[in-house]
This record gives sequence, C-alpha cells and structure tokens, in this order.
Amino acid sequence: MESWNDLKENHSCLHWGHFNGPDHDKHRVVDTHIPNLPDAEHTYGFAWDQKPDNSGTMVWYIDGRSIMKANIPAGTRRVEEFEIKLNIAMGGNVMQGVRPSPGVYEMVIHEIGYYEEPVGGWNKFETDCHQAPEGHMM
Repeated sequence: MESWNDLKENHSCLHWGHFNGPDHDKHRVVDTHIPNLPDAEHTYGFAWDQKPDNSGTMVWYIDGRSIMKANIPAGTRRVEEFEIKLNIAMGGNVMQGVRPSPGVYEMVIHEIGYYEEPVGGWNKFETDCHQAPEGHMM
C-alpha cells in the first residue's frame, strides 16, 4: 500500500524481483482514489490463498473493500515466509524528484495482525477474488 505526496490516492502494489521480461508478472498495481486519505483512519488488509504447489491468489483491501487481486507468480516462495515492513518514504524516483511539502509526517499503527483466515472467512475471500480488479502491469 503506497500513497505519494498529497495525491489522495492509494497505490496497491505487487512488485519484487527485476523489472524485466521474465518477471513482468511481479509488478502490478491498482490506484484507488480516497478523498479523505490524509484526514481519516483507514484499515488496510491483505489476504492470500496459496496452494501446496505455491500457486494461488492474493487480494488487497481498504476499509473492508477488495480493491485489487493478483495471482501468485510462478516461482514465488511461500507467502508466509515474507516480512511486513512499514515505512514513510519521501521523494525518490516515483515522484520524479518532487518532494512533499515541508512538515511533520507520521504513520500511526493501531493494530497489526496475522490471522488463519481473512476477515469474513474463505467464502467472502472467494467472492472478493471475483469482484476485485486484476492488478495491471506497471
């Protein structure tokens, strides 16, 4: 989940590996406009269903609404082996060198959890998989 400067837009992203032909399916994004993004609390979620052969589906959520889905790319290790990293990134290439306005920026985390099944259960996850848009290649 990424938000850049004051654009009031969330970018749900899937990206790792190298940005080249063989790894093209490891770079996907869906942009979601959220008018009150900087002014209200929001709940972000992520759920996956990974099969024994490591295939499966991932779904991103904002405030309980599924906003992006993607298949787990071939060759991906088990998702439960991944780490959660939280940061506030400023400037950089994605904004073509434009820096945010001077000020104080903070990230407030009220809760972070890891659960055996997604909120609403696996039936809701299946419905969300059908309703959420597929992440488009970057």
